[in-house]
Amino acid sequence: MDYFTAAKELYDILFYTPRLLEIYEERNIPINLNVRVKGVDTAAKQVHFEKIETVGEEKVITPFIEDYDFFHFAPPMSAPDFVREAGLGWTEGKLAAEAWVMVDKTTLVHKTYPNIVSLGDVAGIPTSKTSAAVRKQVSVAAKNLISLMEGKEPVEKYDGYAACPIVTDYGHVLLCEFDYDKKPVHSFPFGMLDTSKEQWAAWLLKVYMLKPMYFYGMLNGYA
Repeated sequence: MDYFTAAKELYDILFYTPRLLEIYEERNIPINLNVRVKGVDTAAKQVHFEKIETVGEEKVITPFIEDYDFFHFAPPMSAPDFVREAGLGWTEGKLAAEAWVMVDKTTLVHKTYPNIVSLGDVAGIPTSKTSAAVRKQVSVAAKNLISLMEGKEPVEKYDGYAACPIVTDYGHVLLCEFDYDKKPVHSFPFGMLDTSKEQWAAWLLKVYMLKPMYFYGMLNGYA
């Protein structure tokens, strides 16, 4: 197995990265950074890649080809076309190309149109697009929307909380929780455990708690 990513590092939350690097080394999985897929030849079972590096001040692109038996590919993503066409996306910065909605990262209120509140995957905020992030965003968005409808200032704040429960094997989950500053944030009872390594309690959360939390909590507007 080989892992390729367009990112400059395996994981950008330093608190959890050492354990993830250990896992890849233990399982003999090479990590290839700064790599983008340029095409797939399904008949030949080959992937065409480009490795992008900066040498001095010069950008160097090196094409190469890899054979595969099974290939899993996460494609580039962007906001829906109607968001871009309506002029709701960022107009500058790294979030502009994909037209993510231009909102304040704490209040989730649009920077140009104060009657628009955005959250979830389409929101142009510097956090991970996870259901855990939405869980924290939904109450902020709802309360601020009500404030705007009542002619008041939006005062609720979202701190960038997101969580990624990474299943490393059966019975073990590395629960990564963090905020906008990429610092670990521990929810109860995980603050009492060493969350830089896999925890059985996190497995129980993943398998038994997240689904009812989603269907009976989040979908009804509870954080």
